[in-house]
Formats: sequence, C-alpha cells, structure tokens
Amino acid sequence: MTKDTSTPKGHAPREDPRLAQTRELVLDAAVKLLIAEGISSVTAGKVHKTTGVSRTTIYRHWPTRTDLLLATVDRITVSSHPIDATDDFESDVHYLLTKLTERMEKRPVREFVSAAFAMAVDNHDHAPVVRRFFDGMLSPIHQRISVEGERLDIDADEIDMLHDRIVSPFVFRYVLMFDSIKDEQVDRVLTELVQFFDSAGS
Repeated sequence: MTKDTSTPKGHAPREDPRLAQTRELVLDAAVKLLIAEGISSVTAGKVHKTTGVSRTTIYRHWPTRTDLLLATVDRITVSSHPIDATDDFESDVHYLLTKLTERMEKRPVREFVSAAFAMAVDNHDHAPVVRRFFDGMLSPIHQRISVEGERLDIDADEIDMLHDRIVSPFVFRYVLMFDSIKDEQVDRVLTELVQFFDSAGS
C-alpha cells in the first residue's frame, strides 16, 4: 500500500527542515556581521564565507542584497517585546515604551541606525531597510494602540495617524539627534496616548 504524502486539506505544506536550518544559519550570520562589521558587510559573499552556504542558495532565498538586509532587520526586530493586551492600556503601553527605549540604547541598535541612515542617503534604494527597521521596532506599540482603537471603534486610518503623530517622532528624535530617550519623553508620549483614548471613549 502506497503511503499518502499529500498535504491534509486546510493545512499549509510542511517546509523541508533543511531549508529552515539553512535560512536560520544565514540570518544568524548576517546579524553577527551587521553587529561586528556594519551594514556594508551584509552581502551574499560575506555570508557565504562565514557559513559555507553557497551564493546560489542565498540568492534563491533572497534575490537581492536589499532582500537579505530586510530579512536581517526582521531578525533583529522580531524580539521587540510583543505583549498580550490587558485591560490596562496605560500599563501595557508604558511597558512597551520602556522596552523600546532599552532596545534603542543598545549598541547594536545604535550602530545599525547610524549606518542604515548613511546607507539610505547614499543609495535611496536602501531606504526600505530603514523603514522596515523602524516599523519592526514600533510594531508592538502600534499593535497595542490598534487593539484599543478597535475596542473603541476608531477608524484604523485614524489610529495610523495617531501613531505617526505621537509615537514615531518619539523615536526619530533619538535617531536624528543621537540623544538618549528621557523618562519624561516616555511619560509625555504615554500621557498623549491615554488622553486621546480617554477622550474617544467618553
């Protein structure tokens, strides 16, 4: 009797574990290169020398250098402290803002931000890398205020504008001025968000 190897209905096909391991190996090496040598070192050639994974295989997963950089950025930002929403919006956002501040102060993040902006100025094609980084770092906060917006039946576009008006400048100030994020800045952002939702819910 022939064994049925078809994918069960309603289930995604299972990925070959070897492909997943190769991707993990490449991205781990790319992150280490980024931290140790800067953004210019994240190339298929450098990763090949570090891991032994062929350039052909790397290009099969990430056809361009920008694709590889975006995946590397995702690898860095994926641990940006997601949180399960509780009934205490203020505490949730305070936690997320505090964790974001801690991450932005870490040396690899500081070095990446500086190098990424320089790279984007020299080559506008790399601007999506910078955007992906900030979207990833800010994603947990955006997700939490989106949950609050849904609870209060606020239009998603208005939530996006709120995020861009209050939260994004909080980080860009740090980037543009290379200044530490102060506790009072965290408190100001938190107060503005809480006031907005209190007003919307009243």
